[in-house]
Amino acid sequence: MSRVARKGLAIALCVGGCLHAPAAALADERLAARYEDLLLLERSDYRASRAAPAVFEGILLERFQDAVEDAQAYPYDWRGVPAYYTAEPPQSSAPAAETAGAREANDRFLELLSSTLPMLAYAYRTPGPGRGDNPYYGHRAVAQLFAFVLEYAYSRGLTETAWTPDHAGTASRRAERAGLVRVSGDFSDVSQRLGGVVQSIFLMREPLAELGLLAKYRRVVRNLTVNKGTMYGAFFLHARDEAGIGYPQPLPEDRHYYLNADGVRLFADYFIPYFLLIENAQERRDMEAILRNVIAANMAIRPGVQGTIKPDGTGFHHGTAYVGAYAPFTFESFARLLYLFAGTDLYDTQNVDAVRLALESFRTMVQKYTVSSALRGRLLGGNNDEDRDDAATAVIRAMALMAHPDGLGDTRMRARFNEFFDSDYFFASQRLSGFHQGQRGMQIGGLGIYRHVADVLAPDAAAETPSGVSIKPFAAAAFFRRGDWLVTAKGFSRYFWDYEGPLEKRQNGFGQNWSYGLLQVFSAGDPISEAGSGHALDNGWDWYHVPGTTASHYPIVQRSYAGVVEARRRAGIRRNDPQRNYNGKTYVGGVTLGEHGFFVQDLEAVPFTAPTDLSARKSYFFVGDRVLALGTHIRGGTANDATHTTLFQTRVRYGTQHGSIDGEHGDSDGNVDTRVAAGSQATLTDSAGNSYFLHHSTADLRFKRGRQRSLTPDYAPTAGRYVRAYIDHGIRPEGDSYQYVLIPADTGGEKAAALAAKPAAYFRVIDDDRMHLVHFPGRQITAYAFYETVETSPDALVRSVSIPAAVITRHGEGEVHLAASVPDLGWQSDDAELHRGLSYGSRQYATQTAATHRLQVVLRGRWEVVRADPDVGLRIVAGETLLEIPSRDGLSRQLVVRPAG
Repeated sequence: MSRVARKGLAIALCVGGCLHAPAAALADERLAARYEDLLLLERSDYRASRAAPAVFEGILLERFQDAVEDAQAYPYDWRGVPAYYTAEPPQSSAPAAETAGAREANDRFLELLSSTLPMLAYAYRTPGPGRGDNPYYGHRAVAQLFAFVLEYAYSRGLTETAWTPDHAGTASRRAERAGLVRVSGDFSDVSQRLGGVVQSIFLMREPLAELGLLAKYRRVVRNLTVNKGTMYGAFFLHARDEAGIGYPQPLPEDRHYYLNADGVRLFADYFIPYFLLIENAQERRDMEAILRNVIAANMAIRPGVQGTIKPDGTGFHHGTAYVGAYAPFTFESFARLLYLFAGTDLYDTQNVDAVRLALESFRTMVQKYTVSSALRGRLLGGNNDEDRDDAATAVIRAMALMAHPDGLGDTRMRARFNEFFDSDYFFASQRLSGFHQGQRGMQIGGLGIYRHVADVLAPDAAAETPSGVSIKPFAAAAFFRRGDWLVTAKGFSRYFWDYEGPLEKRQNGFGQNWSYGLLQVFSAGDPISEAGSGHALDNGWDWYHVPGTTASHYPIVQRSYAGVVEARRRAGIRRNDPQRNYNGKTYVGGVTLGEHGFFVQDLEAVPFTAPTDLSARKSYFFVGDRVLALGTHIRGGTANDATHTTLFQTRVRYGTQHGSIDGEHGDSDGNVDTRVAAGSQATLTDSAGNSYFLHHSTADLRFKRGRQRSLTPDYAPTAGRYVRAYIDHGIRPEGDSYQYVLIPADTGGEKAAALAAKPAAYFRVIDDDRMHLVHFPGRQITAYAFYETVETSPDALVRSVSIPAAVITRHGEGEVHLAASVPDLGWQSDDAELHRGLSYGSRQYATQTAATHRLQVVLRGRWEVVRADPDVGLRIVAGETLLEIPSRDGLSRQLVVRPAG
């Protein structure tokens, strides 16, 4: 007798009358089988994948047992009382539903729904490696227990009329005020966590049919899908009125079928099981039309801030780059849809190209599996790398699906997958559960991923590791790669906000400085990571010494949303929200030429708790294997907070270096606090093996090592030893400047020492007044950061530009390689409305297409284009060459010129 039977599993006898009707035939069994391939393991997988047996024996079997025992032990109280999950007590609720006891019961009920119920389905549908290894597999008592739980959930209001008009729990009151009547439960506040319920009903469709319950729960699944407010853009023609209560009526045409990152993820999780359960032919045709329109509208490169994939491949959410959260899971949802519907006419090559671009772009932005916290929105994750690699995990799964021969069989994705994936890392015991784990009520995203990985794994077919410079204008960011290291730069502008950190949620509440010219090095750890590179956010991290930034150094203290809003009101700050603010500048971005390039930011600070007028011009030149950081025009700030430019802040631990300055203090980890006077030079190392050469500064440099005390975003006290260096501009500087060079992975500082001995061999700053003009003699590269439309010195090839631009040239034998961009998207905006933050930007910039700038670049002398480009104009005027180069989306345009004959 099985373990289930021995435990006396008899709670669910004859649910629904023990009917034994045959399972309903699905309209497309092939598609259903393919979906099950995503969700379930097969016995053959335990031989094909080395991870699958460990997953079953070390993770799944125990979870199956827990689910069965939890379902048996559940009290099943409050039966017949609708559950309400809303931010405000519903007007129509019974008094009993608002008691503390009801809230506690609802908490338990949610756990039953989002965790126990889905796991029962997997317990029933997952075979073990050998016959009898999973005692719950195909066991009738488990199916009956599943149905019993489902019937109890129905009695608590999870019915075909349950409400889910939003995911914040605030729309239901508005719907009631509009005269709509709720007749069942309300799951608004937890509606993002019901995907496992929908998925499990699909998996259990045959036993539910035998029990005479499938038709009933098909209606429940339809309701949870079609009437979910987050997906209203897809189902607006079919949804009930309460689902659209938060949308303008009629729905504007530009929002038809559009879903944000949340909506796309929910669509993949909810719609596919629902679609596969449909029996009515007309309903299936209607839903297939919706599927086609959703793919066309969302699996695409979209202008403005609406949608997820931008022209440079950046993933979006909440109106800006969300590289480390939300967007990667949306990419995975796209890949799932492409896998499931491969070989159909539901998508085209442009849809595939968009997803491929997004996945490739993500790879350039991470090292190895962690994303800079400046690009994770409010979701910083834990301090351990395994808590912060979830975005990379989603992208790797997406690559495997794109590459799989049962799907698209994409050879480029297979090569990139094999470059990016490391089985020793992801299949290590402490990370194994995360590889198949779902999110938001999806206890398991899919066990079939182990089969897909085994099928596409071919290390010999791996692509080259990304190298060089990548400018991502829609992220206001740049990425510089060589070998195993990555340098990330980040800014913000009037188009893209500074940071997301809702104080009331205690998420990233100290994130004010992330986008003030971040220059973050990923060069240490195994694999290389943010925490491994010394940026340990939950261990004494000084949130206001973000590497690279020029910003006010605020105190790290506990703050409340109400307190900050009141402080801002008293200070006369008009901006509505402390987070997600835009400044008035547009010049942020850069240009690339081969393996080199540079990033620019016309920095204008926004106020936090006090008025500020801090501004600066910050440029990062990525040439060779190092970065020249150039900052000028640093002036203003708050009345009481010093302005600092941070070179580095890295944690000192056992096994790391200690950091040094001019060759001193590196042999021990004792406390240090020393100062380098303005105008002096210095060489430094951090604790992660990177070196720095300070060539010039108009303010003193501080070098410190010691124990720091800090707070987490949740205000838990933390501490850790760090070494840090920063330029102390003091209170309200009046035109400060600096020049320093960062050399990643220069463990002993030998490169920095050689640079200090002869800096002119690497770079020469020609102009740092109205532009940043730098020559790199060893590479024959000249970089022109035209913050203003000024004329250069007579010995420069590029004399002038017609609008602020970024231009870079490299001289070769008889020809010059030139690249140019306009780091300004050219969106129309309203200065008077910028203070409204995201509520303004999400509307103003929603669907704006970037302007096409006709950039005129004047070259001294007579030149001709080597390979004709019909989009590039060329005229010789008075012995000079005028190039007219179209520039759009902040992307670089490259060409080669040679002396005209």
